Amino acid sequence: MVVGEVLSMHKHPNADTLWVCQVDVGSRVLQILTGAQNVRQGDLVPAAIPGAKLPGKRRAGRARRPRGSPGRD
Repeated sequence: MVVGEVLSMHKHPNADTLWVCQVDVGSRVLQILTGAQNVRQGDLVPAAIPGAKLPGKRRAGRARRPRGSPGRD
């Protein structure tokens, strides 16, 4: 887990309650999809990058393209 800064966010084009965020995690900028309604540009947020250790001996998986996003078959 790392702390990232939300650089920008916009509504997901195919979902009413999802946001697409650009999050700076220090080593790179990630595109993260969230359903959180209390996130704003400039906020510092926890980010589970691929391989991060999560509770319950789980690990964050690889990045995937959200359903309905451009480029997905």
